[in-house]
This record gives sequence, C-alpha cells and structure tokens, in this order.
Amino acid sequence: NTNPGYEMPNNFIQNGPDAIALYYGDTSGYVSGMDVTTNGLVDVVVYVNSGGDSASGLTSALTPGQPPLHEDSRVLEQDESIGRCTGNDPVSLSQFRVMLSTPGQPNDCSPLPTSAPNPAPVVVINELNADNPSIDDEEYIELYNTESVTVLLDNMVLVFYNGHSNTAYNIIDLSGNSIPAQGYFVVGSPNVSPSPDVVLQDSLNILQNGVDAVGLYFGSPSQFVWGMGVTSVNLIDAIVYSSVANDTNAQLTSTLTPGEAVLHENANQLNSDEGLSRCGGFTPFQLSQYRISPRSPGRSNLCSPPSIVLNEVNADNPGFDDQEYIELYNGGGRARPLDRYVIVLYDGRSSPRAYDVIPLAGYSIGSQGYFVIGSENVSPRPDLVLPAGQNILQNGPDAVALYHYIDPDIYTIGMEPTAAFLADVLIYSKYKGRTTELINILAPGQQIVIESSTVSEVSVSRCDGTDRVTLSQFRSTYHTPGRPNVCTPLPTNSPPTGSASTVATVGPSGLVINEFNADNPSYDTKEFIELYNPGKNRVSLDGVFLVLFNGATDLAYSVIELAGNEVAPESFFVIGSSNVDPLPNVVLQRNQDILQNGEDGIALYFNPGGRYYGGMPVTADNLLDAVVYSTNYWNGSNLILNTLTPGQQALHEYSRHNPNDDDESLSRCKGTDPVTLSQFILTYPTPGDENNCESLPQAAAYSGLSGGGVAGIVIALLCVLGVAGVAGFLVFRRKTASTEFGLKGEMGMAYNNMGDGDSVKVTGLPAAYDGFDNIMYNIEHGVKMGESDT
Repeated sequence: NTNPGYEMPNNFIQNGPDAIALYYGDTSGYVSGMDVTTNGLVDVVVYVNSGGDSASGLTSALTPGQPPLHEDSRVLEQDESIGRCTGNDPVSLSQFRVMLSTPGQPNDCSPLPTSAPNPAPVVVINELNADNPSIDDEEYIELYNTESVTVLLDNMVLVFYNGHSNTAYNIIDLSGNSIPAQGYFVVGSPNVSPSPDVVLQDSLNILQNGVDAVGLYFGSPSQFVWGMGVTSVNLIDAIVYSSVANDTNAQLTSTLTPGEAVLHENANQLNSDEGLSRCGGFTPFQLSQYRISPRSPGRSNLCSPPSIVLNEVNADNPGFDDQEYIELYNGGGRARPLDRYVIVLYDGRSSPRAYDVIPLAGYSIGSQGYFVIGSENVSPRPDLVLPAGQNILQNGPDAVALYHYIDPDIYTIGMEPTAAFLADVLIYSKYKGRTTELINILAPGQQIVIESSTVSEVSVSRCDGTDRVTLSQFRSTYHTPGRPNVCTPLPTNSPPTGSASTVATVGPSGLVINEFNADNPSYDTKEFIELYNPGKNRVSLDGVFLVLFNGATDLAYSVIELAGNEVAPESFFVIGSSNVDPLPNVVLQRNQDILQNGEDGIALYFNPGGRYYGGMPVTADNLLDAVVYSTNYWNGSNLILNTLTPGQQALHEYSRHNPNDDDESLSRCKGTDPVTLSQFILTYPTPGDENNCESLPQAAAYSGLSGGGVAGIVIALLCVLGVAGVAGFLVFRRKTASTEFGLKGEMGMAYNNMGDGDSVKVTGLPAAYDGFDNIMYNIEHGVKMGESDT
C-alpha cells in the first residue's frame, strides 16, 4: 500500500539462496553478471526460502561465519518478510527475523500470529535423558534441526505430560531462540555439561521417569498451560517413554505417537548413564527410530551398539564356495546377547538390494570372544551354521552389514540398503576397479576392500583397529575363523613349503577373449566381453589393455585398462555393462552401446608401461588375442581384419539365427588358441560361466564371408518389382553410399524385361553373407540367360 520510491517489475527478487548487497562507489563498477565482491560493501543480507540450501558460497564471501536468513513462507498465512528487529549493525544477519511486511513503515517486530496451519516439521526431538543413576540431577531433552538453514524457535513449545493423569506438568516456551542449520538445541538441568541452551531453574527431576511423554508443538504459547490434557493439535514431534520395560499408556501413544510402542530407558543396559537417542532417522513420531545410547547432549548421538563389530569375512574359496563365513568380535569386558542384532547381505549391483537376512536372536558372544556364522564345512564348526552349503556370500562388490535394531521386522530380503541402526559394515570385492552405490549409502567417502592376493585361502580381516564402519581397518589375510586374525603381510609370490595352499600369480600369457556380446535385442544395454584363463595359475592383469577398434576407420574408439585385477586359474573375467547378470568383474561407466555393432574389432594387449588411447591406429604389436566381427555382413576395412586376424574370415553375430529374437553371443567352443576366429560359434550368452556350446540357436551358425572367395559362382535372383505387371530384380554394386534398402551401393543394374521363367546369370566375387538367406556380390557383369543355361 506504499508507492515505491523506485519501481521494478514483478519477480525482480529471486527466492533464494540469494543475496542483496548495498554498495557505495563508482556505479560503473557494478554490473549484471559481475562476480560477488566486498569492494565498497555497505550492508548485505543472504537468504534462503523454506526449501533452500546453505548458500555457503554467498555467506563465505559476504557474511563469513554467519548462517543465511530463512524466509519460511510456512510460518504465516499472510505475506511475510525479513526485517531488522534487534539492531542496526551492518552485515549482521542475526539482527533480522521473519515478520509481517511493513514497506515504508517501522518494522513490526512483535510476536508473529499463529493462525496459519501447522507447517511441516523441520525440528525433531533428538535425545531424552529422563533417568540418571542415583539422583536425577542431569536430565535434559535435545532438539535437532533437520534443515540446512537456521530455524527460529518462535512459537515452538515443549509440553511435558504426566502419564498417570495424562495432563501437562510443565510448559517451556522456546520463542526467542534459534537452532543453527543441522544443529542441536538442549533444554535441561544446570548440571548438564556442556551447559544447555535453555537452563531450567529446577536441577532435580526435570523429567518424570514414566510412563510419561514430551510433545513439541508449533503454536501460540498462550494456548499451552499446566494441567492441559494431552493433544495432537499443532504437534510437531513427540516421545513416549518409561524406565520400566513393557510399560504402556494407550492414551499417550494413541494421541501422540499412533502405532508406536512406549520406549524403555533401561538403566541396566550400559555401564554409564544412558539416554534415548534417535539413531534410525528423523521421521517425526516414529519411536522405533530411537535406541538406548550413551549421553551426548549438544552433539551427534552415540548410536554405535556395545563394542561388537564385524571381524572377518571369507566370501570366496578356491573351486566351490563351500567354506564361506562371517566372524563377529566382542571387544567389551563382558559377554553380550545378540538378541538385537541382525546381519543383512547386500547385492552391490546398480540398484542394491538385500539378498539374505540372518537374525542372531537367541545367541550370545563371550567377552573378548568371537562368533562365527557360516557353512557347515568351515572348521572349527561355526556357532551358527547356515542351511546353504555353498555360495553363502556373493563375490562382490557386495556388503555384509551388522545392525543393532529395535524393530526386527524392518529387515527383509529385497530391502534397500539403509544406514539406520547400522552397527558395522564391510563392503568388499574380489576384483579391483569395481564400484557400488553401497559405499555412498553405508560407508560414504571410503574405499571397497579387496579380497585378493597370491594366496588362494584368504579372508578380509580387521587388522588396524575396532572402529565401527571403518573399511580402512580391513585387509586380506589368511583365514582364521573363531580365533585372532593373522595380520602379517601376505606374500607377493608363493609362500614357502608348508604354509597355506597357494596359487602363484603369473603374467597373462595364454589369456584369451572367450566370449563377447556386441548386439542385444532392442537396446544394446547388456553387452560384455569375457576373458578366460586356461592355466593353473592366477593371472595378473597389470599391463593388460582391451582396445576396441572401429572397422570403418581402423582407429580405436575405446580403451579399457585392466590393471589391478586378477583372473583365477581356469576362470572367467567379465567386462561390461552394469545390466549384465551376473554383475561383471569390471563394470563400465557406460551402460549402453559399449561395443559397436560392426564391422569392428576387439584386441587384447599385454604391454606394461605401454600407452593405448582413443584414436590410435590398429596394431598387432604386443597382441595377446583379437576378434574381428560384424552383426551384419562384413563391409569393414581389410586393414583391421588383416592386422588383427590375418587370413581369417570375420565373425558374424547375426540375430536372425534366433527365431525367437533371443539374445546371442559369439563364444569359443573349439579351443583356446589365440587369434583363431574359427574356434568361435554363435551361442546363447553365458557371462562368467562356461560357454553353452550345446545350446545353439536353431538356425545354422555362420561366421560370415570376408572379401575374397570363389569367383564364377552363379546365382539367380528373382523378385517382384513394385510395378504392376512387370517382373524383374535389382542388383546393386557395393560401394560406400547408403541406400534406403539398407544395402550399400553406388550403381545398380535393373532387369525388368524378363519373361515368365527367364533368368539372368550374374558373376563376381562374394562380398558378404548376411547370415540367413542372401549373398551379396560385387557385380562384374550380367548376361541374360538362355533356355539351356543354368
């Protein structure tokens, strides 16, 4: 209602995270698009809206050490603004608050009205300590701000309820306070250390022991009074608790936390004072997210359970995986029941899910002792024998997660990974260079642990501490189920006679390309290359490169370095898309069109210290193995064919051999001689497993024809042209230009003057076989055939 002194168009102020700065100086130095600067700065406000972020770039540049202002539109039904209310110091954001808009008039810094609907909660009850050993003189309740901006506590009220009468016995108005972004706010006794943000006058028995409750409300403080009945109106969050096990109060729980059970602050669970802490998330009213933990007023909750950690995992055995196991260790000073523990095994593919859940209820672990879960073939016999005799654990990248829970029903096969109630985790793989989203969810910023070495019988063991969720403390060791880990470094070559069974690691001589799938039905999202080690020793892939060549240019279009990986004796190694099942040993970032459909080549090189790069010319130097292939007829460069596989015909992955349009691949079925294309045939895909050479598609497999061949072959081509009453055919001479028919032709000869039963003789060199029912020829000439010709 006030005419502006300077008019601007609508929406000229952005909603944030943004800043408004007032400068004094030469106006030519301030232009649209300029970088943030403090030169000539007089005053500034940095602000976000209710969905904004921390505006860290602006605050660090313009208001160092100060959080941004927060214009939360959920506070009022009327329009609101941010105004100065506590001083006129420049560049001092703490002097602002949300208020009713007063353009051109004094700021209205009176308490805000509360007629607006209750906003979505941004603050939750985070920890409660209602029962101290001996005298209750250090009790407190802690709030947590889940937002990335400072939140004002104006019109937020804590109400303490007596469970005997279900009425309020204390009211605490929090107006005038604030909680920093993702920070804590403590209300409690003067004896609490560090000192609470709101210190209560009473130092004893601030919180009753239960069954009682605390509710956090957003509303006019005047509506909350001592003796009021329990209510859910304007409720943001609540906690219902007792110091007695299995206590109940139907009115408190049904009103404040429907469907939740009363929490039990068990004074006997810890050796020190305990509290009830949020450890499973920040969802309001969900009491199942709390657990008993050591006190931590004003800082992150201490959610780790008592000193039980994952200690050793054996996920891969030589030959059959029939001796796999998981070992726990109790570093505490007393035996502990495992009733609230569960192990969840996660599959680390692109969309991680739990593939098994192992509850530990009914078992216990001794002081400074071990607890082994595994196959019946493990020696000594595990404490918990699993019914599956082999392949209990996948080879990775996967995870073993140990949880300490309140509600066991939340752990199910197929569940998504969660860090809620996580006691410890090991994320592991048999091969280097593989990634998984499990890291970001369960152990952010850490590295996958590799179970791999020259020694065949290895585990992944704790060797550098017992800190929970610390992957750097694990390494590959000899396996030691049920006893202390042997953390001496493993040998880099074969250990001496009499030590654990070993398999030496050797160079990649004999390593071959065993199978590849360059063309999938519909979209090419499951392509892969499989290597095979036919020898009796592990093969190191250090210095090994896969180079993919484009047959149209004779240049490399992709290079895959395999350093850091190994291939076990007589085993397979798969490189491919994350959509391949089972997951490849090396998952490529690209999920589609990894391999060109042809005419192209795949070359396997061994050249430690060598340089291979996109755009490099095709070469046979340091070549281990190679395949040249097409998914249509071979029309590629003879240079790539003759360089990589001289004197041989290109392979042909032709989908029409498959009457049901099933996926197919090209597989070694006739030997493991390198650079020998005749040993490949068309098969159904079997990535990471023996080639399925008996299950060929029903139509005959054919590898294709390359340039060269038998001259003088006679073929009669008959078709009906799209011209009424005219019979004839077209023959295209193969060159480089594409035609709408999918052929490649420069010129063609048309025969449309033929009578019924006439034929034409065509001679030339066979150019390509399309794999099903057509042979294309380089045409030399065409002659009309007489009646006696064949």
